[in-house]
Amino acid sequence: MSQSRYDAIVIGGGHNGLIAAALAAHAGRRTLLLEAGEELGGMAGLAPSVHRLSATVVEALQLKRRGLAFSASAQRTGLLREGRGPLSLDPNDPGATHRAIAGESAADADGWRRLQTRLARLAAGLAPFLEETPPRLDLADWGERWKLMKLGFAVRRMGRDDMRDLLRILPLPVADLAEEELETPELQGLLALDAVMGQKMGARSPNTVFPLVLRHAPGAGAPAGAAALVDGGADALIDALARAAREEGAEIRTDAPVARILTQDGVAVGVETAGGETIEAPVILSSAHPKTTLIDLVGPRALDADFVRTLRCARGEGMTARLDLALDGAPEAAAPGERLVHAPSLAHIETAFDQAKYGELPDDPPLEVTLESETRAAALVQYAPRTLRGTNWAEAREAFAKRLVDRMDALIPGLKARVQSATLTTPEEIEGRFAAPGGHWHHLELGLDQVFLLRPAPGWAQYRTPIEGLFLCGAGAHPGGGITGQPGLNGARAALAAAKAGLRRPASADGGAQ
Repeated sequence: MSQSRYDAIVIGGGHNGLIAAALAAHAGRRTLLLEAGEELGGMAGLAPSVHRLSATVVEALQLKRRGLAFSASAQRTGLLREGRGPLSLDPNDPGATHRAIAGESAADADGWRRLQTRLARLAAGLAPFLEETPPRLDLADWGERWKLMKLGFAVRRMGRDDMRDLLRILPLPVADLAEEELETPELQGLLALDAVMGQKMGARSPNTVFPLVLRHAPGAGAPAGAAALVDGGADALIDALARAAREEGAEIRTDAPVARILTQDGVAVGVETAGGETIEAPVILSSAHPKTTLIDLVGPRALDADFVRTLRCARGEGMTARLDLALDGAPEAAAPGERLVHAPSLAHIETAFDQAKYGELPDDPPLEVTLESETRAAALVQYAPRTLRGTNWAEAREAFAKRLVDRMDALIPGLKARVQSATLTTPEEIEGRFAAPGGHWHHLELGLDQVFLLRPAPGWAQYRTPIEGLFLCGAGAHPGGGITGQPGLNGARAALAAAKAGLRRPASADGGAQ
């Protein structure tokens, strides 16, 4: 059994793990990243667009110098309408969007613009919370008091009217907001799908306005609420992050699954790989699912029984699949990079959710289709249950994929004739491939009961865990999933701050103790 020593070990080579490794190495820590798969990227590879990537991450890691290039235009959205052309919404041309909506509803042309401005303004008020470690409710600690006061000041800066508006709408079902502000069914459907995509929630589920507001928080490369177009897509982002980590001095190993996190008396001391190698480190950052990290890799015996029970009960059952299409050319009805959405009404979304929550495949699931290139398209399929009732994915996959292609062809004429192959990735496969219990895109649901001070569990929202020296830096930590990079950024900051405060003494470059 071989043995080596580092200052920090990062588990998982997705975007958050790479960010954490790059920041730890930049801080002078001898850092090792261990990725279980053959390739880097993790679940980021499932996302067809880069939405709300932290500008702080882009700047801190100098990603543009390291190859990350944003398109001059943000991603356009087309609302698919069977038998009619798409309703085009272009964040790069608000005037064109206004005219397109006015063709359906003069009231909605103004209403959509007001609503997008309102959501962006409210999200900007939440933005300071997203790149801060949530405070502990320990009023005896003046440092924690100061954090609470800073966050309170940030909310107060929103102004009384916006603060009241935010508090009113955050717990609402997104359908309520859509019906308050809009009358065009396709716009209502789009608003709802943007809120529930990746979640086990319907349009009328409580607090679905919250993820919609988060979606409008500022990000690099695009206006608030829109997705950035990255040259080369998510793969190019992962390449830039890996380059940053390596150039900062981090060592990256792929095909290197971690079998155990090693502890002594409640303190993390290293990891053991599946190959039997023991690697010591005083700081371990895990971008893996919180349940995988703590229950599988640490083990319940090293944890408080109440904490284990709380973590096991955290909601995180996936309901989103991805359909990849290999094409022999782009259909005339789709433009490369454009997002085409099939969510024709609130009733359509709620009907699909009602079927899926009972383990049934929806008759007509909501879809988000992106032509990633002339020869490749991807569809996010909302409401594909993790567990099917009366059947299983091995039996249902082929027929469901065929049905999806047929439905997409009716919405995007000429698509089916271009399809060379179709590959469906289900929540069940996401769970197995990425060690993400439940197969949820965000690891855990983004409900108000599982965010900020409550993510991943009450009392453990500061990236620390009950194991001293073990930190979380993945989507299961604050502020949640998506390709923001904020969990990796915040988790690395928390670990480095703890190390600086004397949590551990770092190892020297040659492996000895300082």
